[in-house]
Amino acid sequence: MIEAANNAIINSRANKNEIDFVIAVTITSPRYSTSMGAYIAGKLGINAPAMEMKSGCASNIFSITLAAQLIQSGARNVLIACGETNSKIIQPDSNMLYAGGDAGAAIIVTKSNDAGKGILAAYMNTEGSFSGHMGVRV
Repeated sequence: MIEAANNAIINSRANKNEIDFVIAVTITSPRYSTSMGAYIAGKLGINAPAMEMKSGCASNIFSITLAAQLIQSGARNVLIACGETNSKIIQPDSNMLYAGGDAGAAIIVTKSNDAGKGILAAYMNTEGSFSGHMGVRV
């Protein structure tokens, strides 16, 4: 996630001081008590609010929607870093193996000067009645 986030910053030509919020998206965080968002921000030298989002597959859409809302509220740039290491938690004989892989990606969401571009509307919902059937028990 750190490498992907750093590459997103470099490729966007944004200055780290222009990142106003960091969202880390993962369900396989190696940290139980420290937010991966804070960890990534610290490793990259970003001084901004940071958080970790853990909502399974919906996290990516949720984080982009949250980033758009932050931009509409005055943020200039929101860094979203996503990373999973599902190979740590999915057993090879699991029927969930098809859904898992190890990967990292990052984007920077920024305001468009064109009023006709960007996220024009969003709808989010969670139907959690099956949530007890998935996940890794501790």
